[in-house]
Amino acid sequence: MSMTKNKLTLALLTAGLMFGCASNDNNSANIEETNTLIEAGVGAVDIVVTEGEFLGKTASSDTSYRVTGDALEITFDKVTKSQANSKWPSMKFHPVSGNYDWSTKKGLLLELENKGTEEARIELKVSDNIGIMGAAKHQLDLPIYLPPGKSSINYLFDGAQKGLDGYRGGSELSLNMIAEFTLYSVGPIAEQTIVVHSITYLD
Repeated sequence: MSMTKNKLTLALLTAGLMFGCASNDNNSANIEETNTLIEAGVGAVDIVVTEGEFLGKTASSDTSYRVTGDALEITFDKVTKSQANSKWPSMKFHPVSGNYDWSTKKGLLLELENKGTEEARIELKVSDNIGIMGAAKHQLDLPIYLPPGKSSINYLFDGAQKGLDGYRGGSELSLNMIAEFTLYSVGPIAEQTIVVHSITYLD
């Protein structure tokens, strides 16, 4: 009887150890997979500017916006000369979760519309998870000049590297860890209303 109990106890202990090892292996695999996903970001997911969950992640300052059909209309407040160093009307857009991985894309294609009668001027800034803390090398800026009506804008991730007009910064931008992109205006400037019809990728 004692021998049988000992064999049974040994069998249970062995099974427990094996299960523990398997669990540890699975946990290690899950941790590794999670770390890989965190490092790589959420991929080049579609940007739907009118989607409620996406808009719920935005942060706006001195702007107002409304959804009009399939487009997003943004009004940037006026900035006077005395406010030019302290007021930057902006909308900051974030992934619904994690970070974007745009490393397989060449850039963004923005379909925009200037609702005014004069040329509008805004800027687009893309920042990685270090750039959102203010590191200029991890931010890529481009001023955008919009005549009245609709315009198609190509924003190239390697624009600064190629020395293209207007592009600033971005020499250390991590395209696989994009945490934010921002539309903003620099004063002094009049109030501006811009409609974002779509933002898609350049392959």
